[in-house]
Amino acid sequence: MSVGIFLVVISSSLSVALAAWTATDVTNLLASTTFTGYDKRIRPRQTQSDVVNVYMKFGLTAITGLDEIGGTLYLVGYLDVTWKDELIAWASGSHASVEEIMMSHTDIWTPAVTLYTSVSSLSELGASDDPVTIQKDGTIKWRPGLVIESGCAIDVSFYPFDTQTCSITFLPWQYSSDLVHLMPNATEVDTTLLQDNSEWVLKETSVKNTSGVFTEVSFELTLKRRPQYFILNMVLPIILIGFLNGFVFVMPFDQGRVGFIITGFLSIGVFLTVIADVLPKSSNPMSLLAYFIIWQLMLGALCTLEAILTLKIYHRHGKMPLPPSLKKFLSVLWCYPCRGKSVEDEKPPKGYTFYRKRYQLHDVSVFVKEFKMKKKTDGEDKDDTEMKEKPEPKVSWKTLGSTLDIFFFFIFIVLNIAIYMMFLVPLANAA
Repeated sequence: MSVGIFLVVISSSLSVALAAWTATDVTNLLASTTFTGYDKRIRPRQTQSDVVNVYMKFGLTAITGLDEIGGTLYLVGYLDVTWKDELIAWASGSHASVEEIMMSHTDIWTPAVTLYTSVSSLSELGASDDPVTIQKDGTIKWRPGLVIESGCAIDVSFYPFDTQTCSITFLPWQYSSDLVHLMPNATEVDTTLLQDNSEWVLKETSVKNTSGVFTEVSFELTLKRRPQYFILNMVLPIILIGFLNGFVFVMPFDQGRVGFIITGFLSIGVFLTVIADVLPKSSNPMSLLAYFIIWQLMLGALCTLEAILTLKIYHRHGKMPLPPSLKKFLSVLWCYPCRGKSVEDEKPPKGYTFYRKRYQLHDVSVFVKEFKMKKKTDGEDKDDTEMKEKPEPKVSWKTLGSTLDIFFFFIFIVLNIAIYMMFLVPLANAA
């Protein structure tokens, strides 16, 4: 048994020794007519009308950034490019022991692969010192490293829950499709060496091959934004500020309510400026978040006007009586006609006590009668019932102001819910 194992080891060693080649073998090969008579200006086909098939695979190592404003995707990766050069094959002959050699790609013909979607330059890929591996049957393998700046059409409709699809397209810039044909040798991008990105997640990749004047190989990357940072620092503050603006109608009239609402209005304007700085200067499409902030800004402006109006009405008390039309308006707001009552009724509707206490309207109210006692000055002695006047209801401007506060507060709640449903629900579905 041990003798058999020994014979297997010896035979394997002899095979490796027979397959090995020396530096002298490589020197002799390079000095042969295979290389001395080689001209890299000639396409690598014995019959020049034949097409050179070039196979490509793209490997991604890092996503360094995506500039939404400039529409530029920054990547680091490499290409695996393979083709066959019939003019430098030495499979048979005195140099057959040499399996493969390495040399600079500038010393042989290359397919002039160019990044068609580049935003910087349309130059041939590969550094001058990038080596190629040449096998004895003429198969050439080239792996150039890439630092890519590629254009990408940005769709920020659902920012910051957006998904971007960017295409990295390569073509042989100097050769038409009847001379050089690019073909992918993989169905997706190689992400074995890919490093994590703090802002983007690579969801999926695909490869497309199209043929026209040039043959193109496109590697599509689908990127999903990580939204946590933008939710905490942008979306939530806007929602909270917009929600708090409506509570200006719950504040007492003399507690700086105008300053409160203006501060909220300006805060939303600041967030709109921040959003505008990080999004493309494009009208189609626009982000739903930008529309949401604009509507919140409009709602804040409306709340500001309403707060100033109710404040002016509240402090108008005592200057002039409330017109009958406004009395009728108050009656409608409290739904008195539908209950067969009048604004001059003695009992206020349910729920009004809370607002009356909040505004401290103990002595002036639409719904509370004021009882005034008058005494006769002639000194005649009369019954207590004769000494009291008939109670007279009184409608005040303060009551109108406080009632409008209640009305505007509920209007604000309805509008805010409508805005949330219109813009935030689609954003949440996109997440």
